[in-house]
Amino acid sequence: MREGDDVSDSDSEVRTVPLWPAAATLGFGVVAAILVFFTLDTGALASFRLAIVGYAIGTVVVPVGMALHRYMRDEAKRSPYFDPRYLYDTLANVGLAVGLVASIWHAFVIATELAR
Repeated sequence: MREGDDVSDSDSEVRTVPLWPAAATLGFGVVAAILVFFTLDTGALASFRLAIVGYAIGTVVVPVGMALHRYMRDEAKRSPYFDPRYLYDTLANVGLAVGLVASIWHAFVIATELAR
């Protein structure tokens, strides 16, 4: 840069991805996994209802959180001052994996109950 060039603070603003979409994805994935332990008694009606809730969280809410995280990351990537936060990507990926694996169990409980 030459002397006398006017550079405002917004020209060099570092763009990062917010933490909340990745944290929400991980949080909802953990909630779906915790609900697995409440649905181990596959004969109870309450476990069937919790399995429906866990399945909805694991297959709908968690992927929507992951999509929101990726959208915000891709928007921030357009800036030349993008600062990648790889830990946030890892948190979101772990949340997605945990939520989807938990939803497999919930789908099993739902299918078992409906087959009776």
